[in-house]
Order: sequence, then C-alpha cells, then structure tokens
Amino acid sequence: IETTFTSHATGTVFHGENASGEISIIKESPNPWTLIDKTRFQSPEGIVFRIRQRVVIPAATAQGFGTLKVPVFADERDINGQIVGERGNLGPTKFILPALRESNQKLIYAKSELAFSAGKTVVTKLVSKEDIQAAKEAAKKQIIDQIKPTLEEFVISMNKAKKSNLALLSEQKLDWKRAINFDEPKIFVDESLVGKEMDSFQVTAQINASGVAFNFDEFSNILKRELKHRQLPQKRLTKIDEQSISYRLFEYDANASKYKVTATIKGIEEYELDPDRENGQRLIRKIKEQVVGHDLKQSEKFIQNLEEIDRVEIKSWPVWA
Repeated sequence: IETTFTSHATGTVFHGENASGEISIIKESPNPWTLIDKTRFQSPEGIVFRIRQRVVIPAATAQGFGTLKVPVFADERDINGQIVGERGNLGPTKFILPALRESNQKLIYAKSELAFSAGKTVVTKLVSKEDIQAAKEAAKKQIIDQIKPTLEEFVISMNKAKKSNLALLSEQKLDWKRAINFDEPKIFVDESLVGKEMDSFQVTAQINASGVAFNFDEFSNILKRELKHRQLPQKRLTKIDEQSISYRLFEYDANASKYKVTATIKGIEEYELDPDRENGQRLIRKIKEQVVGHDLKQSEKFIQNLEEIDRVEIKSWPVWA
C-alpha cells in the first residue's frame, strides 16, 4: 500500500508591520521611577508594546500623579506566541507593566489616549523540524489505518471476479492487527524543506500487508448447524440471525496458516406447543391438573408462572358458572 499525504506547515514568518503609538506612563507614588529600554507594557488582550530608550517617570506630587508621554512599538507576537500585526492597532486602553510585582503595578501603569496605527498583518507559513517529525508520525498512523479497509476492498474485488463470498479474517471489536501481518511503514519526506516558506508539503508512506480470506458461507453454515444441534428438545428454532455472527481470534499459527476462533450466532427459539406432540400434551396435562376445580385468579396465576407462557387470559362460559 502506498499513499501520499499532504501535511501543513505550522511555522510562521511575519512580513507585516508592527503597530506603534504614544502612551502616558503614570506614577502614583511619591518617588521617581526609572524604566530601562525595552520595558514592556501589556494590554488586556496580551499584546506587548515596548519603549526604545531609558526613561525616568517623575514622582507624584500634591498637584497630581507623575506622568510622562513616550512612544511605544508593538512586539511581533503576543504573550501567547500569536502574530500581532494589525491587532496592534488598539484604541485608547490601559497597560500594565508585567515585569513588576502586582502591588507596584497599581502604582505605575500607562494609558493611551489615541488609537495606535501602522500595524499590518502579512504572514507566510514556514516548515519546521517539528512539522517534519509530526508529518512522519501522522503518515505512519494513517498508512496503518488504511491496511484493513484496503484488504477488505481487495477481498470484495476477488468476490466480484470469482463470484464468491470470501471475508477478511480480522478481529471485529478488538485489535484487528492480530489477524493481519504488516511490515514497519516506510516514510519518505524531503528533509531539506525545513526552513522553507510554504503552506504545505507532501509525505509518502509505504507498507506491505497480508491477510487471510475465508469462505464466509461455509463459516455461517457451521454456526447454523451448531445452533440447531444445541436447540432444546422441547423447543423449535424460529429464526436465525445471520447478521449477528461475530468471532474472536484466540489462537493462530501464521506459518501453518491455521487460525482458531470462537464464534457466536444468535437465534430465536420458542416452546413447541403442538397438542398432537408429546411436549404439547405434557403441558396440557400439567395445566389441567392445576386448574380444574380452582378459581379463575388462582388458575391464571399458575399458568402465568409457567416458563412456556408469555401471557394468559381465561374466559369462562356460561357467565353465571
């Protein structure tokens, strides 16, 4: 089996523009505060802006808080690693200094009065080493998942050509891999794609697999024959549900091509109540012995408790009797 899969690159390269604007840094405590270059200011959305030079924020006085207006520029990615681009074009907002303790963040913060601008999103995909490795693992799993349906399709084509009713031997509800042999998958991908800007790339997987096909009609006939043999003598088989057939592989010798399974088939049987047969006559005698001379309620209760009976209704005649 050979299949080529398409895998998508997850790396990103930013070719857009970072937003910029002006903020007012506000100091509420009575002492000046120095901020080094590249100090971060974070918006509620997790977008980070930075100053580009060292500044000193004046202390608060009786006349009001210390304030200083400075230009800031957005980082390429937000705190979650996502490209910012045009998302950095924020309206008036408030910023915290994430590097400070929570108590100090209440004393020194920043606000913008005008909307930021110039942010532009242009992103291209980049193939990373992680993408290549993930693609290999995904292709390996996908090619293995194709084994069973591919073999089943092959058996169907054989049936059409030979007018047979073969079935692929495989676990139905458990691990189908016990009954099917396959090699380790071979994965082919161009390793030189790492670092190249592209949305997706191709991965090819190959695997050799083999299974066993058996005559399902013969299998079904064996089960139906066994079901009839196990039928209770006082009952008759009214229906065999061939759709209920299931089996479980419990022992196999692949070299000798011998497989042992336990199989089940469901049927419906009901009591044989023919009055001309011994079972029917025996039931009639049992009922007569228990109901003759008893009142109707006791008789109904007795008959209802017989395992042969599903529902009972007794009518008497004449009505006055």
